[in-house]
Amino acid sequence: MIHPQSSQHVAAVPSAQHRTWTVRSKITVLLLLTLRSLAALWTYAAYLSLGDALTLKHVDTIGNHLARPPGEVFISL
Repeated sequence: MIHPQSSQHVAAVPSAQHRTWTVRSKITVLLLLTLRSLAALWTYAAYLSLGDALTLKHVDTIGNHLARPPGEVFISL
């Protein structure tokens, strides 16, 4: 860099805002983003599956408490 008032070259000093990333940092960030995305997908899939499982359990409970007793009475008659 040339100083405006002289013809001497001045070494450019990196500012504090300039940040260099190491290869290890870049790989770590990429892996964390990937794992975070996979965790979000897994959570969503688990939420959907759990909802269906709870619905099936509720239907089974209704069937055992409401449908079976009248059927047993009918068979015993």
